[in-house]
Amino acid sequence: MNLLVLFAYVWQKRFYILIPLILCPIIIVAWSLGKTPVYHATTTLHLDPENVQSPLIRNITNPEHSDILQRYVTNPLVIEDTLKDNGILSAAPSLSDDAESKKALEQYNLDKHNMIKAFRRNISVGAISADLIRIELRSKEAHSIEQVLESLKNNFVDEVLAPERLRIQRHLGELESQIKRYNERQKLAQQSLAHAQNVDVPEGDEKLQQNTLRRVVSLEFEVQRLEAQRLLAKEEYDRTLARANNLSSSDKDAPGAVLWMVEEPMLISSEKGIAQAVTDGIWFGFLIGLFLMFIARLTDTSLRRDEEIVKHFGLKILGHMPNLGDVTIEKAGLVMAAKAKAAS
Repeated sequence: MNLLVLFAYVWQKRFYILIPLILCPIIIVAWSLGKTPVYHATTTLHLDPENVQSPLIRNITNPEHSDILQRYVTNPLVIEDTLKDNGILSAAPSLSDDAESKKALEQYNLDKHNMIKAFRRNISVGAISADLIRIELRSKEAHSIEQVLESLKNNFVDEVLAPERLRIQRHLGELESQIKRYNERQKLAQQSLAHAQNVDVPEGDEKLQQNTLRRVVSLEFEVQRLEAQRLLAKEEYDRTLARANNLSSSDKDAPGAVLWMVEEPMLISSEKGIAQAVTDGIWFGFLIGLFLMFIARLTDTSLRRDEEIVKHFGLKILGHMPNLGDVTIEKAGLVMAAKAKAAS
C-alpha cells in the first residue's frame, strides 16, 4: 500500500522531474557551446630511481614527497624561463635613474608576477607510478600549447636535475684535482727515477749499489702505482662526465640516464561533446527533480493515509467513500455528482 501511495505521489509531482530533465540539458549544452574551449596537453617522463642520488625524488610515490614535483614545476624561475622561451614574456626593460624607467620596470615586474601566477594555475604534475611522471598544461590557445609544454618540460627537467648536476660537477672538480695531483707526483717520481738511474756508483761499493738498486726499483713501482691511480681517476672522470651529459638523455640506454621523455607533448581537448553534455544535463536534471520532489514532500501538509487522518483529527475511520464523481460542499452537506459515461 505504501508503494502505491508513493508511486501515486511521484506521478502527481512528475513535472518536478520532467521540467529539470528538459531544461538542464538545454542549459548545459548552450553553456558548453558558448564558453571558450580549454585545451589540455600532456607529456610523460621516465625517472630511473637507481641513478638518482637525491632521496626526495628517488621515491616520488611517497605521500610526503608528492608536493616536491609540483614545487619544481611551479617554481617561478621555471615558469619565467618557459614564458620567455616562447615569447609570452619579454625581457625586462633597462633600468636607469629616471622616474619613467623605474615606473616601467615596476609595471613589468607586476605584469610578470600576474602572468606567472596565472600560468601556475594551469600546470599540474603527478607520479603515475614509481618511475613515471606526467605533466599537464591547460591553455585556451591550441596552436602553441604543445610547444609551451615542451619548453616547460625542459625547464622542469633542468630544475629537477640541478642538485644532481651540482653534485656531479663537484665530483668532477674533485677528480680533476686528483688527476692533477697524480700527474705532479708522477712527474716528480719520474724525475727522481731518472736521477737515481744516472747516479754514478763505484764498482767496488756493493752497499751503495744495492741501495741505489732498491731506490730505482722503489721509484719504478711508485711511478707505476701513480700511473695506475691516475688512469683509475681518469676512467672515473670520463664515466662521471658521460653521466652528467646523459642525465636527461632521450636515450634510456645511455649510461647514467636519470630522466627522459617517453611520451611527446600531446594535445587533447578537455571540452565535452554534445552527447556528453546532454547526458550530464539529464543526470543533473534528474537529481534536481528528485531534490525538488523531496522538498515538496517535506512541505506537503496533505493527509493521504488512514494513520495520518487518525493522528491529525483524533477520530476513528468508519469507512471509505469511493470516488464516484465530483464532490461539492452545499448547505445540505456533501453532494457527489456521478461521472457521465461515455456514449457507446
